[in-house]
Amino acid sequence: MSNHIPYVDFGGNGETIHLAHANGFPARSYQQIINELIPNYRVIGMNARPLWTNSNHLEFKTWEMAAEDLIRFLDERELSNIIGIGHSFGAICTMIAAQKRPDLFRKLVLIEPVILPKWYHLISGILPHSVVKKINPVVKKTLVRTEEWSNREAAFELFRNKKVFSQMSDKALSDYVNSVTATTKQGTVFLKYSKEWESQIYLTIFNSWKIFPKVQQPFIVFRGETSDTIFPDVWTGLQKLNKKGTYKEYKESGHLLPFEKPTELASDIRAFIESD
Repeated sequence: MSNHIPYVDFGGNGETIHLAHANGFPARSYQQIINELIPNYRVIGMNARPLWTNSNHLEFKTWEMAAEDLIRFLDERELSNIIGIGHSFGAICTMIAAQKRPDLFRKLVLIEPVILPKWYHLISGILPHSVVKKINPVVKKTLVRTEEWSNREAAFELFRNKKVFSQMSDKALSDYVNSVTATTKQGTVFLKYSKEWESQIYLTIFNSWKIFPKVQQPFIVFRGETSDTIFPDVWTGLQKLNKKGTYKEYKESGHLLPFEKPTELASDIRAFIESD
């Protein structure tokens, strides 16, 4: 592992945006929405620990570690007062980092942040990981993922037929496949964001209920109408819990909103950044 945290610089002109990616979706998979933002902003995206060389998933105990990584990364790049955009896991890491170091962020864009019902945190806080692994459907599904294919076309075909990716364009899905796979010496491709890492992040979900009311920066939260992450009662609860934010729901979209509606979402993000 090098001293400096790896990242992607997408280029662009203007104020700096940091894009914190979701669990299992490297920064480069967001190319469609980034294409919409770089005419007006400079966009960078840190690689989270699962994409670091020789990182050990068993050392990862809490999402606060990922937030600390983000803080260290922004300090390394001598960045402050920027726009923090986060999707899913990345949204929560951005929110934690912004509370620990409010000087780093001017505004926050939280896309489908992982804020689960309070009962989930109650149960998962009591049960050992070995039990949660067996009963959590997302973890179970992750641990049986296919990890190797003959080529990227085969990986694309497998993902194209999965319901979770059904609302994504071929271009967005292709960006995802290219970002999440690497080629072996033999020419086959494999998942470089390992299923062990992905499941470890699901097993250590952060309870955001206490920190969400304390967000200091101007912020906006986006939800997909068919989200399997932010349930309707949670969505209503969040709006009551922090009335300082702006909330927008997208019809006919789910948790993968940045990949499903990149043009519309980028337009709303620009409007929010430019608003007083």
